[in-house]
Amino acid sequence: FFFASPPLGPMSALLPRLRLSLALSPSSSALDELLSAHGYCVLTHLEQSDLATLVAAEAAGSRALLHHRRRGHSMGIARRHVHAEHTQTRRRSQCSRLPLAGVGVNSVLDRQGRLQRHQLHLLTDATALELVPWPARPPSSQLRPCVAAAAAALQGLAVQLLRRLRGGERLEAARAAQAAAAGDLSVLDLFVYPNEHAGLANMRAHADPGLLTLTLASRVPGLQVLDRATATWVDAEALCVGEEEVLVLCGESLQLASAGRYE
Repeated sequence: FFFASPPLGPMSALLPRLRLSLALSPSSSALDELLSAHGYCVLTHLEQSDLATLVAAEAAGSRALLHHRRRGHSMGIARRHVHAEHTQTRRRSQCSRLPLAGVGVNSVLDRQGRLQRHQLHLLTDATALELVPWPARPPSSQLRPCVAAAAAALQGLAVQLLRRLRGGERLEAARAAQAAAAGDLSVLDLFVYPNEHAGLANMRAHADPGLLTLTLASRVPGLQVLDRATATWVDAEALCVGEEEVLVLCGESLQLASAGRYE
C-alpha cells in the first residue's frame, strides 16, 4: 500500500525498527509499544526464505498485471461461477458473503481520467482463490503458486504479530472464528504505478480497513506513513532496505477493537 499523497507536514527521518525475533518474543513488549506509539513499525532480519517468497510473488504479480491489462483481461470472478462451481449449500452461502466484486485486475483513474495505478486485488480465502480464472500460460502461469505461497507466509506472520499485541489473542480467536464461519476477508494486493502524469498522486491518504497490513518494502520507494507519535509524514519506504524489510501498519479494525490504543 502506497500513501503517495503529498505530505501534510514536515518529514521525519527516523523509523521505529524491530528485529523479527524480538517482535515475536513472548518476553518482549517491543512490538506492542512501537505500534501503540507510532501506528506502524519496520520489521528487520526476516527469514530469507520468506523474503524470497514475497519477492517472487511481487515479480509474478507484476508480470501478470501488466500482461493482462495490455490484453484487457480482468481475472475477475463472475457471479455465475460462484453458483455453478460451488453447489454445496454451505460453500455457496460462504461465497455469497465474500466481497468478490473487486477481485481481479483493475485500473484506477482520477476524476480527470488520468491513470493512477494498476491493481491486482485478491481475497486470500481458499474458496475465493479457487474461483479466480488463473492464467495458465506464460508469462503469468506462475502467478497462482506464488500468490498462494506469499499469502500463507504473510498470514502466518500477521497472526503471530497480532497475538503479541495487548488483547491480540482474543482478536485472533475472533478473526479465525469469523473466517471459518463466513470466509476469510484477508486480502492480498499488488500495485503497479505507471507514473505517467507528473504531480499526480498514485493513491490518496487513507487507513486500511483490516487489523494489520504487512507490505514488503519496495526497491522503488513511494510509501509514506503518518507517524502517530510525531504527527508527521514519514518517507518510510525510502528509509527502508528494499525487498529486505517489511512494514507493519495498524488498520481501522485494530483501532476500533483496541479502543484507539493502536491507530
